[in-house]
Order: sequence, then C-alpha cells, then structure tokens
Amino acid sequence: MSYYKTKRQATKLIEKENSSYLILGISIFLMFVTIFIVIFS
Repeated sequence: MSYYKTKRQATKLIEKENSSYLILGISIFLMFVTIFIVIFS
C-alpha cells in the first residue's frame, strides 16, 4: 500500500535532513486529522 511507499520516502528524507522529515510527518499527520474531522463531523 501507499503507507510503505511513504515510509520509504520518509526514510530517504531522514538520511538527507532530519528536520525536513519531521515537518513532512507533521504536515501529513495534520492533513489526515483534518480529513478525519471533516468526514466524521
């Protein structure tokens, strides 16, 4: 699934720069939370 693809890309980003991976992870997390709230509210 796309989860493994995202995790692989994230692993490459960790090797490049730790902070950029953290920002990416937070933005993806916030996006999913927003979608979850919109669907279930």
